[in-house]
Amino acid sequence: SQLLADLRCDPEGIAFDSKHDLDSWTYYLVGRQAQLRMDQGRLREAESIARGVLAMEHQTLVMKLPSLSVLSTVRARLGEDDAGELLQRSLKDALATGEPQHIMPVRISRAEAAWLAGDLDACRAELKELVLLGLDKFDPWELGELAVWWIRSEMTEPFPGADGKMASPY
Repeated sequence: SQLLADLRCDPEGIAFDSKHDLDSWTYYLVGRQAQLRMDQGRLREAESIARGVLAMEHQTLVMKLPSLSVLSTVRARLGEDDAGELLQRSLKDALATGEPQHIMPVRISRAEAAWLAGDLDACRAELKELVLLGLDKFDPWELGELAVWWIRSEMTEPFPGADGKMASPY
């Protein structure tokens, strides 16, 4: 699975980056490790890793985005008061890149947070913004995740479709 491949590759990438003084990329990969911990349900560990990365100075926006995205999602899942502010900051930073691979996880996190708060209208609004990016920009796993949230949010419109591109578990 992709998760297992990421678990094996991230430590190797981090070691390589550290050895070659590629600190910015190291922080990016450590942020990806935080994402993997979150995906495993290890929320406090993910939060700790993400906070550690965000505490580092002199990072580019793209290098810190994985950690900021993880931290905002974890805080929302834990029902913490700062989740809304972190999710807004994450969205602002992701939108500044103009890159769907950074925007998609943040919008999904915002949809999840709205759903957890019982605000289906806000959840649906985030999902509609994702569709506007163009479904062709999403990988099969992202399409599957979007489809799941489409159902959970009780969208009245049918899912716009993925033309067989959705990952098989979905």
